[in-house]
Amino acid sequence: MKKPWVDQEACVSGGLCVNAIPEVFRFAGHGKAEVYDPGGAYQNVIQEEVIDICPVSCIQWLDK
Repeated sequence: MKKPWVDQEACVSGGLCVNAIPEVFRFAGHGKAEVYDPGGAYQNVIQEEVIDICPVSCIQWLDK
């Protein structure tokens, strides 16, 4: 199973992922996006609505 991952160094806190799929992404205490429930949406939804359109390409898949 693949799991989405946010590169905290590259994240610019734009909120696209948090707004698009709040069931999976949220802002951490330091203001950067993080994955808190990788199973909160289908993989194709995460790919199409977040990974493919993140302006800084900081969200990737990790093999779990």
